[in-house]
Amino acid sequence: AKVGYEFESTTTADELVSSIETAVRALSASGTGFQSVALANHGPPATADGGFEWAITSGIKITSAAELQDPQNGVRRVLEALAKATVEGGRVDLFACNLLASEEGKAVLKEIEAATATNFAASTNKTGNPTKDDSDWVMESDNVDVKGLYFGDTSVFDGHFEGAKLDWSAFSRIFASS
Repeated sequence: AKVGYEFESTTTADELVSSIETAVRALSASGTGFQSVALANHGPPATADGGFEWAITSGIKITSAAELQDPQNGVRRVLEALAKATVEGGRVDLFACNLLASEEGKAVLKEIEAATATNFAASTNKTGNPTKDDSDWVMESDNVDVKGLYFGDTSVFDGHFEGAKLDWSAFSRIFASS
């Protein structure tokens, strides 16, 4: 079974966590969680000053892995809810282009895996249909191709989840597979 949930750029961490918890109870087998869950949103854009920023929505974002040490941080709370949405041994796939392309992105993945005791997978390049040499559906952290897990026919989507080229409301989603 596959399910999807779209959210807006103005969705708060509380609303997103509540929606994730509701989906687990209502849509997963016996309310126990999914084999895998994916968060599809924009990855960190390249900044002129070499800084790091990863935004799940316009109000749920981080600029460093250290922010994830705060249990009240919105990104941490959403990622914890996604981790809890998986069964034991499950995985959370982060469709966020280039999340692992920087040392800070790698630190983010390591920090959230430690905080949640859950396997997260992310990509070093653009996530999406391979319209260019640097786009694919492979989560390089785990060397797993997730296209068939979450999607049937992706031919109608010829892009990727990169920064400013996409509209938040069109490509901010949570997918789950049980």
